[in-house]
Amino acid sequence: MGGFTTEAGTQDNLQRLDNYIADANPETDIAQYVFEECTRMKWVPAEEWAVRVYRGLNLLNATRMGYSGQGLANSPMDMAVRQYRDYIQESYDGSLVVKLDARWDWDVIQFELEELWRRENFWFLKIYADLSRRRKVGGRRREAAVGDVDDVENTRPELLKFLRFMDAINRRPSV
Repeated sequence: MGGFTTEAGTQDNLQRLDNYIADANPETDIAQYVFEECTRMKWVPAEEWAVRVYRGLNLLNATRMGYSGQGLANSPMDMAVRQYRDYIQESYDGSLVVKLDARWDWDVIQFELEELWRRENFWFLKIYADLSRRRKVGGRRREAAVGDVDDVENTRPELLKFLRFMDAINRRPSV
């Protein structure tokens, strides 16, 4: 629907994000796939929900920065994103996210990326292309600022590991 670049796309993405967060709401019956994720990561639903809110806030803040850079601050799209961001910000519990930071299970993350590649290849490829592009652009900026390629590789090791998983998965023959 155009991502966050049209009013219709913005509304569609906000609804998708709301569904993604609501699927893990510990005050309701969580979705089966969320229960499975919690089991694999050894998290309780409240922790998964906190991480989803955190991810949503980061996405929405990045979207608003993009609008600002494109001269679209205070546009109807920006206002909708800001309103939803403010709404989910009220329920954000950063202490849970900080606690979980050191508990990533990379085997689980690899499994879930493989599942995404098999079940929703279109979205896997969209995410992969976007993160790859961002890494290249960000890497060039950091290299220019730092002047040392090795240091650039060490600035975002988790992102680099995530992208290496995605790259290896994407090179596999289609099933």
